[in-house]
Amino acid sequence: MALLQISEPGKSQDPHKKSYYIGIDLGTTNSLVAVMQNSSPVVLKDEFNKELFPSIVTYRENSIEVGENKSNDESIVFRSIKRFIGKNLEDLKKEHFYSPCDYLEENNIVKFKVFEKLITPIEITSEILKHLKNISHETLAGEIAGCVITVPAYFDDAQRQATKDAAALSGLKVLRLLNEPTAAAIAYGLQSKKISKVMVYDLGGGTFDVSILDLNDGIFKVLSTGGDSSLGGDDFDNILADHIEKLCNLNLNEESRHKLYLYVKEIKKSLSDNNAVSLNLSKIGLKNKDISITQKDFNLLINDLVKKTLKISKNVLHDAKLEIDEIDEIILVGGSTRTPYIKQMIESYFNKEPLSNINPDNVVAIGASIQADILSGESDEELLLLDVIPL
Repeated sequence: MALLQISEPGKSQDPHKKSYYIGIDLGTTNSLVAVMQNSSPVVLKDEFNKELFPSIVTYRENSIEVGENKSNDESIVFRSIKRFIGKNLEDLKKEHFYSPCDYLEENNIVKFKVFEKLITPIEITSEILKHLKNISHETLAGEIAGCVITVPAYFDDAQRQATKDAAALSGLKVLRLLNEPTAAAIAYGLQSKKISKVMVYDLGGGTFDVSILDLNDGIFKVLSTGGDSSLGGDDFDNILADHIEKLCNLNLNEESRHKLYLYVKEIKKSLSDNNAVSLNLSKIGLKNKDISITQKDFNLLINDLVKKTLKISKNVLHDAKLEIDEIDEIILVGGSTRTPYIKQMIESYFNKEPLSNINPDNVVAIGASIQADILSGESDEELLLLDVIPL
């Protein structure tokens, strides 16, 4: 007697092999991936216990590496590739983009000369997505059946299609693309509110984005977006490094300056929890000096940049034809919003305490994983999500 195992189309024939639906935050500076487990979103970690993976792709003669580039050997390193995707050469030249290698334009597509090959931004982006897929597969020990990938609300059709193409190259099935501010709102459960106006203030390492959402009974409409693609936590680091260099009367070469830049990231994080931090220049191979940096010093240094983000936010509010008191919720997204001064300034300016109890680095990926779980059909929650976009 023969026994036949019948399975549904698209389902794994191994009954013990579980299928997973993941949410991916494909970021300019860092990327991460989350999944729903036991009705709760979980951000996945790699074997080094890291949740955030730098969106950096390093090409060598015979290998490709995703993440921080630690070696000094002959290699071609792509950072912030998200800024290139879905754009032609004319678009990129308007932004004064930096290419780590020679490039050309072919059929309106930018191609980079990487050793003996021509590689597109879509192919480079696919390496990041492949890396996230592999981490998910290894961590969950199951098949990755589908994903939701987040994109900025201002992405146009070409950028969205290029993101889907990159996912297809990486072997991922995209259930849908989700606007980053909408993902943040879903993470906070704001879709359950009948009517509300939400501002999403997203300050990452390299970029600032702000969006106004109109949530109306499951319909998420982007009323307006704005931002600055060259403003972020990296600028705070540079300002603090400049200040320490002048304060300590240092004359640094390029290598020492880079060490100082990495060290000020530690100082910045410490100032989020402490009123003052004593400098330890011996950590970067310099003679130590008895000098402290206070939280007040740091706030004064970054004050103009923080005010710039508030001005952009006010303009976006004006574009949405709303007044400050008409905003129901403000959500903080991006690691740089951990800086206490930013939260203080937003609260003071908008007269409203922003939502920040979910890790601002993780909130977008968490929202994407909730949406992926709903679209998988395995969730008890029902959500009709119509994400209306401005472009």
